[in-house]
Amino acid sequence: MIRRSLRIPLTLRVGDALHQISPAGTDSAEAQRLLTRFGPLTGMVLASLRDVGLPARNDELAELATWVAADAFPSRQEAPTADQPAPSVRAAMLAWRSVALFAQVCEEVSALASSIEEWQTKGRPRYVDCSLGKAYLQWQTKGSLASILARWGKPEAVQNLVRYPDRAELAPFFVDSEDAGRIDDICRRSRDTAALAFGQLAELATEDVWRTFIRWKHRLTATSPKVVPLWIPRQQDGEREAIDARLERGFGIIDLARGETAEPELILWSAEREDFAIYLRATQAGIALITLLLDATLRFGLFGVPAVPWFVDEAHALSEQESQALKRLESSNYRLLRLIGGVPAPGGAPADG
Repeated sequence: MIRRSLRIPLTLRVGDALHQISPAGTDSAEAQRLLTRFGPLTGMVLASLRDVGLPARNDELAELATWVAADAFPSRQEAPTADQPAPSVRAAMLAWRSVALFAQVCEEVSALASSIEEWQTKGRPRYVDCSLGKAYLQWQTKGSLASILARWGKPEAVQNLVRYPDRAELAPFFVDSEDAGRIDDICRRSRDTAALAFGQLAELATEDVWRTFIRWKHRLTATSPKVVPLWIPRQQDGEREAIDARLERGFGIIDLARGETAEPELILWSAEREDFAIYLRATQAGIALITLLLDATLRFGLFGVPAVPWFVDEAHALSEQESQALKRLESSNYRLLRLIGGVPAPGGAPADG
């Protein structure tokens, strides 16, 4: 056996000596806060998601969008109209990859949201008691992806993930009492927008999307456009037209789920400009949700993320007054007292629970 890899056990207990490996320029105090707050495993998982995983997903999405524009939609001289994809295996595989990347991001959003929700419910335990990283790494899809994502399709469910402060908690940190109201409104809009995004992902994350993603990961059984022979039960004329259209410019996967009673199926997809746009935009929204969840979690241990991360669309963009209110909150001692320090919030309730 040729082994080019190296395995390092990461099981740590209180009192165990640690060896820190950090890139040049690492803020030692920030690294220590990350460790103290989240423990070694969760700290590594969250930091790797923020500094490696998310940038990699963004690069993958940007690269895919570039390939779609260049290879799936050539110039008008090469296709009947610019809005129709060129009927090629390359275009078909790009369409397949668009659906698969969307499903991959949906799964990652679900895993992170589920793990954060569990951590919040437990009272945000610290150091080796923090099991967020373990829960994220071991998370598995149980049930439909759509039903999982739909759990956070309401503002109050998003609040359970991000734990935005209310006006009473914010008020002591401002000279101008209106600032607390402004940030409270930002939080409300952010919850609403994030809930809407979760709901939109849930609507698109159909069983066909999931099976198409599974086939992208395992068993490359795809056909299009009319590259290989297919044998299917005889269809009515109207059904044959729909099939031919998808095989002409879309793609199909030959699927068979696990189980003795499962039956083989051919799942056909169209690959028009609208199809590409829908899944690429939805993937971008999913990545934005991951960013929100990471920032909302890391703010309980770090200074390098927003004290109040927000998620609003262009139609509900922040006003100048709201942006200034956020800056004033950043310059106050809110983060140190309410997030990192864990000093009880107004009313005697622990800020860390």
